[in-house]
Amino acid sequence: MDADAKRRALDAIDVERVEWRRYGSGDGALDVAHVEHDGEPLTLMRSEQSSPPGVVLVFTAGEWDAFTAGARDGEFSETFDG
Repeated sequence: MDADAKRRALDAIDVERVEWRRYGSGDGALDVAHVEHDGEPLTLMRSEQSSPPGVVLVFTAGEWDAFTAGARDGEFSETFDG
């Protein structure tokens, strides 16, 4: 699924009506929702701290699997100062 297809899928999904789950707390909290669009499972992710506000990221099943595998392997545990 390319970026244009993701945009079209996101336009068709009412993000205010999906079931979001909050992970974490405070500034680092993320909301995640698992949805299906045109028979394809998608994962949506948003943060209260996103810039611009209201940005929702769309992951295909394969992308989400790669992201979560990277998180489990510690790929995102290092912090960087601007």
